[in-house]
Amino acid sequence: MSRAEDIFEKAFSVPRDPRSAEYKSGVLAILFFRLGDRKDRVRCPYEIGTASADAWCAGCDYGHRLAREELMPNKEIYGKREEDNGK
Repeated sequence: MSRAEDIFEKAFSVPRDPRSAEYKSGVLAILFFRLGDRKDRVRCPYEIGTASADAWCAGCDYGHRLAREELMPNKEIYGKREEDNGK
């Protein structure tokens, strides 16, 4: 299992709101791209303006978040530092 697939499995193996196949596909596409398993440009496989494309793009956003957390676990993210969590 690749690093991207491992992160994906961890994210979706816990209780959470259900997500569509298109959303999950977007998450994986970005994880593969950001973590080095894919070198070519990521392109939406759905017609822009459709619900499927919207779901895929939302999944991409979440994939970027997961990749950021993996690549920079102790860096400042969204204005919060790890040491601020207890305050």
